[in-house]
Amino acid sequence: MKLKKALALFEITNACNMNCIHCYKENLGGKQLSLEEINRIIDKISAFGVRNLILTGGEPLLRNDLFDIIDHAKKRKIRDVVINTNGILLDNSKIVDEIIQRLDVIAGIPVSFDGARSETHDFIRGKGQFVKLMKIFESETRDLPLGMNVTLGKWNFEDFETFFEIYDNLHASDINFGIFIPLGRGEQLKDQVLTPAQCRSLIEMAKEKKRMGYEIELCSLPYANIDTKGLSGACCNIFTEFITVTAEGDMVPCILYDYKCGSILERELGEIFSNPLVHFFRYPKKLKKYMVGYCNTCPKFDLCKGGCKLLTFALKGTIYNSDPSCPLMH
Repeated sequence: MKLKKALALFEITNACNMNCIHCYKENLGGKQLSLEEINRIIDKISAFGVRNLILTGGEPLLRNDLFDIIDHAKKRKIRDVVINTNGILLDNSKIVDEIIQRLDVIAGIPVSFDGARSETHDFIRGKGQFVKLMKIFESETRDLPLGMNVTLGKWNFEDFETFFEIYDNLHASDINFGIFIPLGRGEQLKDQVLTPAQCRSLIEMAKEKKRMGYEIELCSLPYANIDTKGLSGACCNIFTEFITVTAEGDMVPCILYDYKCGSILERELGEIFSNPLVHFFRYPKKLKKYMVGYCNTCPKFDLCKGGCKLLTFALKGTIYNSDPSCPLMH
């Protein structure tokens, strides 16, 4: 068995140099996979059909062997490597030089933005972090393929247009919007989850930006797929087009959902894919009858696959309920 359009999201560390209040991780740190273990996982997922790899954390730039990992991925015919980062370590000229030497395989470096101004970004990441990030973005990183990873909640929803001013001023390569999901440390911020009306507004605003030529992607909004063509990332493709590997080497449905389907170090991927939860995400049409609420009778179910299961889990405690942010229910 192989996946066809395969992408893997791989947490290569739990270590982080920030303490964001919305983080899906309750605690950071713990045992870290060795370089040899990471390379074994890359061997397995590349043999399974993965050709695109997103390295995340924690903060992946904290790993001293990060570039050894990337070099090994290239040897295993991984075409594109993306490094998700908070950007703080991009003021290190040695790190920047190492990245520049590998731009044939490093396709993008999305940097986390939790606000388009100090008041909103620093609310999540701490005083002074927005100014620091902007200085780094404006400095010697100009030659890097820097993008923007934006988590949207009520605290920064009004920043939507201003994010694009930053995008233009800093010549970002692309911009990705994901809605805030209150898990882990972020559970304390449930009141900051976007309302269904805001989600509908976000879809319309994103469609307009797409028409204007911006490289924009929406995550955690699968129902955007219902009336949108061309908004990349609108529909969740867990276990059909991408897989997720934790910093412990376990496969999970999503980096936000800590349900272990099996250890890649200990089991073959084909065996892990026999897990019933994997089947739930791969073949949602067959399981529509088990859905509770609006999804059970919704004629659009096949397009959005029941919305974001992670948000449903965070707010309802189950993945079988309807996505509470879905504007079709309201």
